Amino acid sequence: MSGNLIISLDCEGKWGLFNKLGSTKKFTNKGLLNTYSKIQNLLDVYDFSATYAFVSAFLLKENEKKNFSCFFEKNEAYSKSLKVYNSLGQNEKAEGWFLPEVLDIVNKSTNEIACHSFSHLAFDEKIEKKLIINELENCHKVAKIKKLEFKTFIFPYNIIGHQELLKNYSFLGYRYHKKNIKNFYFKILNFLQEFNIYQSIKKYAKFEEGQLIKIPGDFFFNWRHKMRKALVPQSITILRWKNLLKKAVDEKLTLNLWFHPHNLISGPETYKVLEEVLGKAAILRDQGKLNIITQLDYVKIINQNNDKKIN
Repeated sequence: MSGNLIISLDCEGKWGLFNKLGSTKKFTNKGLLNTYSKIQNLLDVYDFSATYAFVSAFLLKENEKKNFSCFFEKNEAYSKSLKVYNSLGQNEKAEGWFLPEVLDIVNKSTNEIACHSFSHLAFDEKIEKKLIINELENCHKVAKIKKLEFKTFIFPYNIIGHQELLKNYSFLGYRYHKKNIKNFYFKILNFLQEFNIYQSIKKYAKFEEGQLIKIPGDFFFNWRHKMRKALVPQSITILRWKNLLKKAVDEKLTLNLWFHPHNLISGPETYKVLEEVLGKAAILRDQGKLNIITQLDYVKIINQNNDKKIN
């Protein structure tokens, strides 16, 4: 038995930063496509698979948008991001909101195309259920248009809620993350974890039949931007991940390395560190100590193990 590494990417363009559009000026269609190509080329070098989880609106072509009234009718814009998008001028809508060509780059048999919502609506339990259903219905429509099967889900902002509704749309599992508390104290604690080279990997509770599977997902790959760039040495990030990989191997656990592709635009030095860490993972894989899997692979492994226990 070996350890596992999942590489999951939260793919959202400007949808996830609708309230910080000033920070997205470099998120042009060309820049985003180049970034996805760069990431996929790196994965190809090491023969790695990955889970690309898309805000599904991001995948729509111009002629496909007509199937979604929320882009054209203000009273149908049920999320904050849709309201912001609809308030923009045509020039402001031209870059970073829709990138259907990205599927030509990442939709490979080795990769999983997963779902990260439709418009990056938070799945907070305080949000009305009908709005969550609207979001999931639109995800389902995009999947049909694109001939995709969304089987795992990554919650926007890592705010986990309304899991019971995911089951109605054939989802099998979701990336689990510790509670996302939005306060200064929590942010500082979270940041300090970047210096913790002895972090433990959580072992998840046994799978309960009929429940969606919790996919490990507590490890954000350090984005070399602003404070994270100025204060966290590259050597510390590399050592932290080297030790996490070793722990996954030694304890036969699953480690999920996740980030946003656009992190490589706002923090271009992130790529060099990512390249080195994936190189270390490739050595462990080639030694037969580490499996590189997708989120859906993880779900299948858990289901198979559960079936063996039942039988």
